Amino acid sequence: MVVRLTEENWAATRKYLRGTGDRFAELLTSAGSGTKATATWTVTDMAAHVATLARMYHQMVDPAGCDDPLAVTDDLVRSTIVDTVDTANEELLRLFPERDPGVLADVLLRDVDRLLTATRDADPAMALPWLGGSHVPLGGLLAHLLNELQIHGRDIARPLRRRWDVPPQEAAPFFEMFLVGVTEYGYGRLLEGHGPRRPDGSPSSSAPITPPQW
Repeated sequence: MVVRLTEENWAATRKYLRGTGDRFAELLTSAGSGTKATATWTVTDMAAHVATLARMYHQMVDPAGCDDPLAVTDDLVRSTIVDTVDTANEELLRLFPERDPGVLADVLLRDVDRLLTATRDADPAMALPWLGGSHVPLGGLLAHLLNELQIHGRDIARPLRRRWDVPPQEAAPFFEMFLVGVTEYGYGRLLEGHGPRRPDGSPSSSAPITPPQW
């Protein structure tokens, strides 16, 4: 399978990213800061997680234009693999302490807009470094952020008893541009890991076969 980076799906991914970002922000503004999304994360923790990715991806593609970059080290990005992605997420949340729903909505929309503006005339096939020494096409990077908004929008909508739909065509870029892209461009050490543990508690030698949900 070859990564599909056409003008049509690049334009569609950008359109879906902006639209889903708007829906996510609207949903977030109706939530209370203490509302639980999972057993360990509140709705605003979840939103902050997505906001860290939008900020990091913006500074990745436009370092000179990012006026408030996260202090993410190159080593954190290079060393993060499937078994350590949770640790990386917690570090990003530590670097980004904002938890007010309204502020998070505004910040997220601003970074999505700046990311889209910075990449307006860019080549979607441009290779970018990602976790564990892997590389993704620029189109795949935007598709990954779109997927994060889709998945965590659902996580936030559930406790709020709000509807959250993801049309199939809007889910497609994650598979067509990101998953195929990271496979084709090289997944480095991303899939290295201890794998599931044996009954005696020791790690097996097998590794997960899908990229982490950062």
